[in-house]
This record gives sequence, C-alpha cells and structure tokens, in this order.
Amino acid sequence: MAWQPITDEDFARFFAEERASLTPQATELLSSFGIEPQRVRFQRFGNDEAAFIVARSGRVAVLFDDVEEMFGCGVLNADASVLDEWWTYGPLQVALQELPRDATHRQDAV
Repeated sequence: MAWQPITDEDFARFFAEERASLTPQATELLSSFGIEPQRVRFQRFGNDEAAFIVARSGRVAVLFDDVEEMFGCGVLNADASVLDEWWTYGPLQVALQELPRDATHRQDAV
C-alpha cells in the first residue's frame, strides 16, 4: 500500500495518545506553548509537504512529521507558514524539551 498523508482525524487521535503519556513537566510545557494543531508547509528533497504544528515558542515550533511518524522541532520563516529548517526526535515528550523557554521566545513575543 502506498503512503498516504495522515488525516486530521487520525492525527487528533494520535496526538491525544501522545498527550496522555506526557510527564508532568512536559504537560506543563505543552500547556505553556501549545497551540491548536495547524498544518504548515515545508520542502523535503524538493517536494512540498505538510506537518502539524502543536506548540510554538517564537519561531521554534514542535511539529508532527507524518512521513517519519515522529515529533520534532523546526524554525518557522517570517510569515510562520513554512519551516526553514527542522529535525525530528521521536515522541512529543522529547520534542517539547527542545523549545526555548525564555520570555523573548514565547509565542506572544513574535
């Protein structure tokens, strides 16, 4: 069977499972930096693709890459719609640890 992008419904279920497994510290980070999941486009090997952003601190975002089936972090461009660079880590728990936490990086400071 050929790969298909994750549906919004399947992502919502998967994200709920990931949230349920977070430690208290990671839950606090998600509470502080989490956003309503939204799709963002990026380039991979010259192809336009999309990922779900679930948390953000300034231009750094936690995203779910459905090709790799992992969470990671990426840097948003100036209009906050395209990732300039990104990297994957695995579970949401790990990716949340990579968010900058000082006040100058908070989402409302952008």
